[in-house]
Amino acid sequence: MSKVVLICSYGLVDKTVRTEIEYQGLVNYYTEIYNYLKDLKAKNQLSAIVFCGGYRFSQVSESNSSQFFFNSIGVDLANIPQFLETVSGSTIQNLALGYLAVIEKYLDPDLLIICDSVRQVKVQKLSEILFKDLVDNFEIVSFDRQDIHLESSKEGQTQALKKDLESTELQLWQQILQTNLLKIKNNSTN
Repeated sequence: MSKVVLICSYGLVDKTVRTEIEYQGLVNYYTEIYNYLKDLKAKNQLSAIVFCGGYRFSQVSESNSSQFFFNSIGVDLANIPQFLETVSGSTIQNLALGYLAVIEKYLDPDLLIICDSVRQVKVQKLSEILFKDLVDNFEIVSFDRQDIHLESSKEGQTQALKKDLESTELQLWQQILQTNLLKIKNNSTN
């Protein structure tokens, strides 16, 4: 079945604001994703791509920067619909707002969520909670990404997951998703 892909972005792909390690980590991350999605497209298993990431430290959103770099790699995916989620500032928001960006067009999508390998466990757990009773099929695929920051370490992500699971933000976003999906389904039957 064809998939809607949510790509978690991790900052701007820009040599002027990144260390060489960070920049190369992002270049390698998006190149691996590009090649993976190119294979999905060849198998006719790719419906749409959503770049997730807001305006954190710049006038350019993480998703805009990611999409621009991603599309500079090649033209193989040019005819696949691409969406930008430009508001999120956290993993929970990446997932929730990325889903909301496409739910009207793809009412019951099979989701493929792409993140870096350090965040795979966190993204899996948060997705299980957020998409419970909303999405029949989702999978997480991760790729390595070198980074220099503590939050991009396994220890940092273990702490972040614990904090996310204890927060009310997760339940709030789950309620928002359920409400929006119900409205969309009601509108589509009228």
